[in-house]
Amino acid sequence: MNKTGVFLIFLSAAAMLLSACHPLKKAGKDDYLLVKNKVIQQGKYKAKDDIDDYILTKPNKKLLGVWRLRLQIHNLVNEDKMYARRAYLDSVREAKNTVRISEGKKPRMKQRSTLAERFFKFGEPPALYKQNETSLSVDNLKLFLFNNGYFHGTVRDSVVLKKSRKAKVYYIVDRQQPFVLKEVAIDVKNPGIKELTKNYKKYTVLNTGDRFDLDKLDEERARLTRHLRKKGYYFFNKQYIEFKADTGAGDHQVDVTMHIIDPDFNIKVGDSLVQITEHRPAQVRNIYIDTDYDPASMVPFTDSIAYGGFHFPYRKLMKVKPQIIAKQVILETGNYYNTDDNDITYRNLSNLRSFRNIAIEFIYVGSVDGKDILDCKINLTPAQKQSLGVDFQATTTGTYPGIETNFSYKNRNAFMGSEIFDFKIYVRAESQRVSDASQFSIQSLFNTLEVGNEISVRVPKFLLPFRRLTYSKRNSPFTNIRVNNAYQTRPDYNRFISTFSFGYEWQETPQKYHRYSPLEFSVIRVQKSRSFEDIINASNDLFLRNSFSDHILFHNVYSYTYSNLVENKPGKYISFRGNVQVGGNLLYLVALASHFQKDQSGRYTILNTPFAQFIRLEPDFRSYLIFNKTSTLAFRGMIGVGVPYLNSKSMPFEKSFFAGGATDMRGWRARRLGPGSYNQSEFVFDQFADLKLLLQAEYRLTLIKQIELGFFADAGNIWAINPDPNRPGANFDVKRFYKEIALGAGIGLRINLGFFIFRVDPGIPIYDPTVVPSSNRWVVPYLKWKSVVWNFAINYPF
Repeated sequence: MNKTGVFLIFLSAAAMLLSACHPLKKAGKDDYLLVKNKVIQQGKYKAKDDIDDYILTKPNKKLLGVWRLRLQIHNLVNEDKMYARRAYLDSVREAKNTVRISEGKKPRMKQRSTLAERFFKFGEPPALYKQNETSLSVDNLKLFLFNNGYFHGTVRDSVVLKKSRKAKVYYIVDRQQPFVLKEVAIDVKNPGIKELTKNYKKYTVLNTGDRFDLDKLDEERARLTRHLRKKGYYFFNKQYIEFKADTGAGDHQVDVTMHIIDPDFNIKVGDSLVQITEHRPAQVRNIYIDTDYDPASMVPFTDSIAYGGFHFPYRKLMKVKPQIIAKQVILETGNYYNTDDNDITYRNLSNLRSFRNIAIEFIYVGSVDGKDILDCKINLTPAQKQSLGVDFQATTTGTYPGIETNFSYKNRNAFMGSEIFDFKIYVRAESQRVSDASQFSIQSLFNTLEVGNEISVRVPKFLLPFRRLTYSKRNSPFTNIRVNNAYQTRPDYNRFISTFSFGYEWQETPQKYHRYSPLEFSVIRVQKSRSFEDIINASNDLFLRNSFSDHILFHNVYSYTYSNLVENKPGKYISFRGNVQVGGNLLYLVALASHFQKDQSGRYTILNTPFAQFIRLEPDFRSYLIFNKTSTLAFRGMIGVGVPYLNSKSMPFEKSFFAGGATDMRGWRARRLGPGSYNQSEFVFDQFADLKLLLQAEYRLTLIKQIELGFFADAGNIWAINPDPNRPGANFDVKRFYKEIALGAGIGLRINLGFFIFRVDPGIPIYDPTVVPSSNRWVVPYLKWKSVVWNFAINYPF
């Protein structure tokens, strides 16, 4: 019998074993298992909303919609034996701890869970039908209708009890005609707030003709509260806004009035209590910033520095330059309180990465001329200044597994200006497919090794040439400097890569982020093995020869990111990442003016090494439709264009595009798809090209806590700009490119651990444009088990 048959028999036996456990095994003889809830909408007014969420008792969850796995597991556990076993283990631990204490040792507090306890925790008790909970659910549904404007809506239940002791509950809902808003008014007596809300109708989310919706009223309450807190009203909160609705406004119409009520509370000032009975704007008097705050320390301040309108009290020595912190604080003395300034200040200080705790506190000190007066205290608890680390991790590049070890040193306040200095030595090993003259392709375990070091400095301001340029604190600017040296070795070739980069980053808004690197300089030297050199010479492929030759990259990069994504909140969201790179122009002008030497290919060289000249564009669009906490539909569209010119005949392969891999076309291995319809018939090389199109769709479904499924489909390919006689069919042609878009699909399993997601996405090719003859490009009929490409990766693909 083959392996498939044995597996099917085992699976069937396991299913029969679990099915033998009656779902009501641990329930009473008169209990019924709730197997179905259904809301049936009747009448003229129906709607698609989350009314089902207001039903109290839910049926047990089913794996893949057919199997109550967690209920079956719950029933397999003998609870009496489990609790008896736990009592025995606790008594044994207690006895051992008594001995440890007598020997002067610390007692062991942790006790591992037994297998039965783990099963019991994972399991799910039977969802039983209960008449009282059904009645409460009916009341919940009625309340839901009322809160959404269906004031006359009705709900009744109908229960079907079967002889198999299963229950189905139907909730019959008739919403009736909803009430809509006729007039929205505001009632406010406070003159300051009255002035700020006189044009509220321009900004309110409550509009005439809209259905009455309690959630909308709460949204308007939150909007108005934030508006007033941005205008100085520090003590104002949502509890001071009340709504009154008048349903006598007309036929199914309601008038809504917002009432701003006065406060009435006491606040301590010194040793006395002050009563607050009216809303007043609050002005910031003094701002104190403690850059070495320790809540457990009782050491008093020894001195204070005044800088930029801020007071910096300190003990013995200032550990961070005041001018650096002052650049991050948006709050200003003499200004009215503004909640946005408070939030941006917190964000800017967090971006420094120098403090493990940030607390911004406002203290009421009295009132003057109808204004509340506040002092602000910003307490910054420093993170550990210096640290050494050793990290071991698994990696994937495309579909290729690997391991990585990092030895790192970090200083979070290197020059007393919250500069972050990083030094890292790393070793990476991967398993990659390689080419060989004697074999079609071989794959060895960890046949690719990379050893390197990296030094980086992150400075919380713009350096040259913008050192003295005035810029907004709200942008949270940084300058990044990085030097990297790496040596890569694999059976085909070795590479030496030296890189220097200098760039800036800043945040325009919470959703918009910019990076600009005016200088990125890399020197790449390649040493090919004799067999690989013979393969390149035999292929007579200019693109391949240029891809594996020494070269210099001198380019600048600008990238822009926008995202309004809010995790786990239902809604429609978009994300955009754009990247532009331009390289070699300055070097070409210098070479042209200075009459630099050219190589045999007619390219200018620097120290006998040609430099690349190109432009590269990479817009990446993403869209997310979050239905609820358990299901999301995600889309991605990406276009890549790389154009070599003047001193380059082809794109450097570091800047070229490839297809395939765990975040790309998952039905193909990384760098093995395309270009176009080109079919590698003799040797297997990594494939790169100048153009790329990628479209992806993925439905993400949470089965149970931490376990997710991903149903995905990918479409795309890469193409060369110009015809390549050594790669027939590789170039982009408007008349045929749509026939060369590959299609792949699959179902992935994800383990969501919160701080990262481990992902396994097995993908299969559905339409392969490289298949010869072209009539067999729909490869589904020819699929085999070995056709599955297993993609192992961390986090979502997009």
